[in-house]
Amino acid sequence: MTELISAAASWQSLVTILIVFGLAPGILLRLILLVYPKGDPRRIEHLASLYKMSWWERPLFVASQLEGAVSDGLPLRFKAYSKKKQAVERNRMQAEIMDEDGVTHEARVSQWDCAATSSCGKSFLSESYTERFFRGVVNCSDCKRYQQGSLI
Repeated sequence: MTELISAAASWQSLVTILIVFGLAPGILLRLILLVYPKGDPRRIEHLASLYKMSWWERPLFVASQLEGAVSDGLPLRFKAYSKKKQAVERNRMQAEIMDEDGVTHEARVSQWDCAATSSCGKSFLSESYTERFFRGVVNCSDCKRYQQGSLI
């Protein structure tokens, strides 16, 4: 402790001490905790335990939390991401779209990336079609056969 006080005699050392022991642990821990999904109780728990411990233990505590975030938080984050993507894909919007040739298809439009897949199996990127705002006019013969059940 006396070495720390004597080292703070110069202003450069004092600024370094303030950053390493004061500012950096809180900021770095908050960045590390972003790895965990939203609503995970470990985000609140680790942040609260940082401020309960003494200031000279904080940098080592933050460094040890990095390992836990990588090994525990990243799989949880990837799982939450894949669940969200699957939910969005399940909630695809049924629409009628017109391609660049003027042919209207019955399609499912993804809310995730706005890509459309028609009933006849054609795929359209979000910039390659226009959405029709009225229902019932499908002039693609393959989409009509799919609606009637003869094309699988």
